[in-house]
Amino acid sequence: MNKFFEKTLSITSNRWFPVVFFPIAFLFVLFFSHTTSPLYVFEGQDSCIFKSMGLAILQGKTPYVDFFDHKGPVLYFINAFGQWLIPGRLGIFLLQVLALTVVFFFFNKTARLFLRSDLSFVVVLLLLFILAGLYQEGNQCEEWELLAISISFYFAASFFICQDVKSLWWRSIIWGICMGYVFFIRPNDAVSQLGGILLGLCAFLLVRKEHLKLIQSLLIFGVSFFLVAAPIILFFAIRHAVPDLYYGLIQHNALYSEGLFELVLSCIEPTKLCFFLLFILTGCHIYKCGYHSLYFLLIPLVGLSLLLTGPRAYLHYYIVYLPLFILFFAFLFKQKDITAVIVSITLLLCCSGGSIRYLRRPIGQTKALLNILKTGDEWTKSFYEEAGKLVQCIPMDERDEVWNYNLMWNRTADFSILYHYGIVQCNLVPLFSMYLIDSTLKEKDSIEVFKPKWVFISHEEDTAIEYYGFAPDYEYISNHYSLVSVMNPSYCSIELYRRK
Repeated sequence: MNKFFEKTLSITSNRWFPVVFFPIAFLFVLFFSHTTSPLYVFEGQDSCIFKSMGLAILQGKTPYVDFFDHKGPVLYFINAFGQWLIPGRLGIFLLQVLALTVVFFFFNKTARLFLRSDLSFVVVLLLLFILAGLYQEGNQCEEWELLAISISFYFAASFFICQDVKSLWWRSIIWGICMGYVFFIRPNDAVSQLGGILLGLCAFLLVRKEHLKLIQSLLIFGVSFFLVAAPIILFFAIRHAVPDLYYGLIQHNALYSEGLFELVLSCIEPTKLCFFLLFILTGCHIYKCGYHSLYFLLIPLVGLSLLLTGPRAYLHYYIVYLPLFILFFAFLFKQKDITAVIVSITLLLCCSGGSIRYLRRPIGQTKALLNILKTGDEWTKSFYEEAGKLVQCIPMDERDEVWNYNLMWNRTADFSILYHYGIVQCNLVPLFSMYLIDSTLKEKDSIEVFKPKWVFISHEEDTAIEYYGFAPDYEYISNHYSLVSVMNPSYCSIELYRRK
C-alpha cells in the first residue's frame, strides 16, 4: 500500500502531470455541457440566448440595442468568438475545454499550497464532482467566470500565506484584469469574488499599517480594471450604445434582483445557509491548523457571496463558490482530529441531502444524459425536424425579418428553434417574460410599430394569457397576418404567421 501511495505521489509530482487536466476537462464538457457538446442536439435555454447573442454580433448587431439580454458583453463576445472560430456549437465547446483546463490547473495549484501533490489532485476530483452537481446546460456565465475567479483565488491565497507585500504590484494587475473580465459578465459576482479579495487585502494592509502599499495596490487594481473596461466601453461608444450597455448590465439587473431588501432577505435562503455553514466549519479548521491570515480571504468572500448571489438561487449560481471548497477539503485533509473530520463529512452529507442537491444531482444527471446518448436524443431531433417544417416556409432572403413574439421555455425550449436554424430574431427581446421585469422594453418592442413580415407565436403559456397580456397582440396579429403553418401539437403549440 505504501508503494502505491509513493508511486501516486511520484506521478502527481511530475512537472508534466498538469497536462492531465486537459483530457479531464474535455471529457467533462463533452458529457455534461449538453447545449454545446457535439454529442447532443439540444440548444439550451440560457445557453441558447448567449449563443444567439454571439450570432447576432457576428451579423453586425449590437448587444442590448438589436438583441437584448442582461448579462455582460464579455460573455457574448466569447460566444461570438467561438462561433467565428467554428460555426455552430463546436467552437464554443473547444473554448470551454480550454477554459476549464486552466481552472483545474489553478484549483490544483491552490490545493498544493496546503497539501501533497497526490492529495491536491484528490481535491480537484472532489471539486469536479461538485461542479457536476452545480452544472446546468453548460455555457453558463458562472462557468466562464470561474476562469478568472480560480486564477485570482490562487494568487490571493498564496499572498495571504506568504504575506510578501512586495509582490502586490503584479498581483494587483492580475486581480484588476480578472475583476474587469468578471464584471463585464456578471457584476454582482465580480463584487462578491474579486471585491471580496480586494476587501480582504485592504483589511490586511490596514492592520499591518501598510498605507502606502494599500494606495499603490488600489491604483494598480483600478488601472488594470480600466484596461479591460476601456475597449468594451469604446465598442459601445462607437455604436452610440453606452446607455444601452448600462441598462443591460446594471439597471435591468437591479430590477431583476428585486431590490436591496430582497437581496438581504435572500441571505436566509436554505441553500445559501447550508453553504454558509460549510464555510463556517472551514473557518474552524483553518483556526485549528494555524493559517489565521486566511481569514482575511475567507470572511469577506463568504459574506459578500451570501449577500450578492441574489434571491433567484439557481444551482449554477453557486459555481463561483468552488474555490472556497478547496479550503474546505484541503483543511479537512490536514485535520488530525478525527471527530472534527466526522462532523464535517456529516454536515456535508446532511446539507446535500436537504436543501443542497449538489452531491445527489451528479448521479441523476449522469443517468439522464446517458439515457439521451443511448436513445440518440431522438425526441429532440424530431422536435427540431418538426420545427424545421415551419422554418422552411420562410424564404432564405426573408429570414432576417422573423419576429419572435412569445417563444419561451415551456415543456420544450421553444426559443431554441430560431438559433438551431441560424435565425436571429428581428425584434429586441428574446423572452416575453423580460417585459414583465420592465414594461418599457415592451414599449420599445411593439409589433404594431415595426410590422414585421413573419411572426412566430407559441400558445404554450395561454393559460396565463392575462398575466402576460397576450390578448391585444393576438387580436392585432389575427387582423393583419395570415396563418401559414402550425407545428405538430404533440410537440408544442407553435404557429407561423405572415403579414397580409
